[in-house]
Amino acid sequence: MEKRDSGMAKQMKDASIPSNLSEGARRRGKDRTHLFSVAAGSAGEVKRQVRIAKAWRYIDDAAFGGVADWLDRTCAITWRLVNPRS
Repeated sequence: MEKRDSGMAKQMKDASIPSNLSEGARRRGKDRTHLFSVAAGSAGEVKRQVRIAKAWRYIDDAAFGGVADWLDRTCAITWRLVNPRS
């Protein structure tokens, strides 16, 4: 992927999902929710970029399947962290 679209690859690498989740876990109140929300937004962004990469044939079906499943779970988890009572 890096060879075909270095900009997209850099964006995916720069997504700070784990960092924001880790920092949010150590915060309270609105700051905690904000960091979880940022992580959720980053996960959604990477999920869309992976789908675009597959559509443009930057990645094959095997690579897409594993990453897409992980991102689906990550998006679900981050959504529940932001919306715990929904």
